[in-house]
Amino acid sequence: MVAASTTMYDILSVRESAGQDEIKAAFRKLARKCHPDTCGSGKKDDFTKLFIQVREAYRVLSDSVLREEYDSQLRNGYDSAVLNCRRRGEKEREFGDWEAQLEGLRRRFSGRKAGSSWGSRMRATAVARASSTA
Repeated sequence: MVAASTTMYDILSVRESAGQDEIKAAFRKLARKCHPDTCGSGKKDDFTKLFIQVREAYRVLSDSVLREEYDSQLRNGYDSAVLNCRRRGEKEREFGDWEAQLEGLRRRFSGRKAGSSWGSRMRATAVARASSTA
């Protein structure tokens, strides 16, 4: 396991000035070495935890925006920066801005008359088409 005070650069064994190719090569080397499928059955949990940390370090250091934020956190002395580096808006990227979506649905629904759901409109359209062709 990696100590909580270890930086993501330490996890991947690269310098802070490392380029993307060097970071990618270090990640691939470590991924092959500590992947849970390559270890003995008795150490699988330890290797899984280490592999998750290696993968997270690569995810952050390979993304220029996340890396910049992470470097800023390191310079400011943020202790838990190892696994807590999150870009503002990442939640929105993963799940969408669900609160805004919900509010939009409420707004659209409040302006409709009762019985004017999508289904009722489709049924009315089908009836209108059937009567016009008959």
